[in-house]
Amino acid sequence: MGSCLSGGLDSSTIVCMMNNILKEQGKEANQKTYTSCFDDKEIDERKYVEEVIRQTNSTKYYLFPDSKEFIDDLDKLVYHQDEPFTSSSIFSQWCVFKKIHETQFKGSSGWPGFR
Repeated sequence: MGSCLSGGLDSSTIVCMMNNILKEQGKEANQKTYTSCFDDKEIDERKYVEEVIRQTNSTKYYLFPDSKEFIDDLDKLVYHQDEPFTSSSIFSQWCVFKKIHETQFKGSSGWPGFR
């Protein structure tokens, strides 16, 4: 099992619920979580992510989007997004799904650029 984990209520709840369901089914709860992190403490939510990781014993993957990577991937991002976007947060999502692909996690992300 794997999940994007931002540290917000929605993704934290999903990871915790997945953990509980796996335990109830007697399966090993070995989830993978993927999180965009930032050096700016005002927008970084790792303190919340770490609490979820502690509670669920998930394997964590942290990634740090940067401006060079943004410039390098911009053409691919625009192509695969295939619609206007008004926030750079879409780049954070792009980086998360790119990391999922790099770790060879198999799931249904719906992002065709990572096959």
